[in-house]
Amino acid sequence: MEEEAYAVDVADTGPAGLAQALAQPYDLLLVDWMLPGLTGLEICRQLRAAHIATPLIFLTAKDTVQDTIAGLQAGANDYIKKPFHFDELLERIRVQLRPRPASTEQFAVGPIRLDVATHQVFRG
Repeated sequence: MEEEAYAVDVADTGPAGLAQALAQPYDLLLVDWMLPGLTGLEICRQLRAAHIATPLIFLTAKDTVQDTIAGLQAGANDYIKKPFHFDELLERIRVQLRPRPASTEQFAVGPIRLDVATHQVFRG
């Protein structure tokens, strides 16, 4: 990942990884399911319970459909089964880091309109 100009932090155990993810903001998390001390699945659940929305990709040997579904239901943004092709991983990372379009959601009550994206209120 560093050869692709990404800054990388590594945690060798589940508790260490969870502590790092809770202590500072990251652009993306690559998480293995089978970590000592705390599973990646539990890390994902705890991060989502803490309202941390950092994109999270499971990179794991857990390869059943049920595993994939459990990972996604826990809050993962993507799930890559080992073995994998590095180019595919890079592209999936790019997709998660791609800028999101601003929300254009608006609410209206009578002549009053609220633009959620710009935090503006209009009358008439």
